[in-house]
Amino acid sequence: MLPTIVSRCQVIRFPPLSASEIAAALVERKGVTPARADSIARLAFGSYTRAVELLEGDATRALEASLEFLRAAVVGDALKISAVVEEWSDSGSRQSVHERLKYVTVWLRDALTWKTVAPKEASERIAVVGYEEVIGRIAARYDAGRIVNAWNAVEEADIAVDLNANLPLLLTALALKIRWIMS
Repeated sequence: MLPTIVSRCQVIRFPPLSASEIAAALVERKGVTPARADSIARLAFGSYTRAVELLEGDATRALEASLEFLRAAVVGDALKISAVVEEWSDSGSRQSVHERLKYVTVWLRDALTWKTVAPKEASERIAVVGYEEVIGRIAARYDAGRIVNAWNAVEEADIAVDLNANLPLLLTALALKIRWIMS
């Protein structure tokens, strides 16, 4: 759009939708079960459009792939790290790498939430529904500072994806950095 037109436009910001609003809309408009709608709504982070994309895509597979990367990084499993890095790099799009890194941060955010709030409240706040046991184990094993530092490392890597970083090198370095932070 031309700058002269943009300068005359007014920006209207809409606050993110609540997970319950998104879940209700998914049940009503898409015929999704309430449990699945709740799970998808929590991962959509306030965006109905993102929720529909997650519903139509394979959100579960992407979540599990990101958990697989995080596990391999934490234990330093070089073969698994190499396999995941190759799969992610060969995915054909930087957007899919962004999505998977976003899911790694979701696991870390949920672990931090689990660690810092009461258990009943934590189960209502986490984004990854159905994996409470996994999240609880991560939270129990690592202190909050390590989780935050790992989260920051993933965020930095995500920014580097947009700066045209070499994906295999970036993801391998990220895995090594997570290993170093968490050990």
